[in-house]
Amino acid sequence: MPRLAAPDPLSEAIGRRVRGLRTELGLTQERLAFESGTIGKGHLSDLEKGLLRPTVQTLKGVADRLGVQLLDLVTFPEEGPRQALVDATRNLPSSAVAELLRDARQRLRPATSAPTRRDPAAVPAPFKIVQPKARERFVTCVPLLGLDLAAGGFEPGASDPSTTWVTPPTRRKLREGMFVARVIGRSMEPRIPDGSFCLFGAPVAGDLRNRTLLVQHRGIHDADTGTSYTVKRFEREGPASQGLVRLLPDNPDYAPIELRETDDANLRVVAELLEVLSG
Repeated sequence: MPRLAAPDPLSEAIGRRVRGLRTELGLTQERLAFESGTIGKGHLSDLEKGLLRPTVQTLKGVADRLGVQLLDLVTFPEEGPRQALVDATRNLPSSAVAELLRDARQRLRPATSAPTRRDPAAVPAPFKIVQPKARERFVTCVPLLGLDLAAGGFEPGASDPSTTWVTPPTRRKLREGMFVARVIGRSMEPRIPDGSFCLFGAPVAGDLRNRTLLVQHRGIHDADTGTSYTVKRFEREGPASQGLVRLLPDNPDYAPIELRETDDANLRVVAELLEVLSG
């Protein structure tokens, strides 16, 4: 965990929260560090001073020992009704919590230290996190996924407590198969700015040409994500069973991804980009 030369606003706020809860429970730093199992006494001291940028796993261990939810350490009154947010996000996976940490850090960053180039974590979430009833799912809200989860064939079930549900700001009629995900990277700029939250739909039927798709292929190494999945515009030269598939970026600084006939058989179309929600 990186030690900071000086406190940043979010780390300092988290440190005050941890110190206050620890004091209320009558715990020493040494005891809290030992019983949390995720942090040493020296690091805990730095954390309470705002001089440590903690990982999600570290904060989870500290929160468990303090008897609070992880989100209770990183949400603050000025962001809205705290308890409502904590309750609504009780079952967030660690990846979503990490994203909330990045968003909160950006919101609390002083204006004088704003980045000179676009930081994808600076894009605010354009939706509300909700806890819908079963009949409301895919009617008023859709799952929030990472592209890796979507590309991995993730199918949120009605009883899956780890699914995060959000209300996207769209005029589209929601349906099963839709989800929201954040697209990282500049390859589809200017249409999809780096860090944008987007609405996707699956399955994808019909002619794929000239449609912007989330696809996965074991031979792909996406320059933005370093993974086997990518969001690109689909183009095919020749009939479906032969010829060349080209996955085209909108940004001319990026090269197209080309797949020959033998590679095409292993290409999996995960979803179609329906709408850019923020950016």
